[in-house]
Amino acid sequence: MGTENRMLHQKSQLILMAFCTVVVALFCGSSENALAVKPKPPLELQLNAAGQPDGKIEIKLTAIANMEIASAELSIKLPESLSLIQGGKKWSGPLSSGEKKIVTLLLQKISTTPEEVIGEGTVYFPEGGTFVQQSRIQINKDEETESPPLSPSIKQKKGRETILEFKSGNQ
Repeated sequence: MGTENRMLHQKSQLILMAFCTVVVALFCGSSENALAVKPKPPLELQLNAAGQPDGKIEIKLTAIANMEIASAELSIKLPESLSLIQGGKKWSGPLSSGEKKIVTLLLQKISTTPEEVIGEGTVYFPEGGTFVQQSRIQINKDEETESPPLSPSIKQKKGRETILEFKSGNQ
């Protein structure tokens, strides 16, 4: 009887060690993958400006949806020293995952001082929350500029809204 108990105890220990090894392997394997995945915002924005030979400035706000979006709004906020010649400053509608939407404006600069243009994307979630992202760019008379890839710098909650503020290196 003593030998059978010892063998049963050894088998139990072997099974327990095998179970622990599997659990550790699964945990370590899944945590490596989880650390490698960087979450993406629902909407990625990039704001570009290009000077034209005639002195006009073309602004492009590009938004790429990283998920199905039932309701989104894109807008470009201009300072008073930039006059809108062509294009609409707002767009709204749904976006499919991977879809790209570009809002293009043609502007005339009234003053010679550098000015800031703000591109904003808002996602309205069906459950009532919103996601807001901004991209800013400095407009200079003789320079083409492009906002760099963005990463979230501030995360806060206001009521049911989630706000991620994105800042470019041009601020």
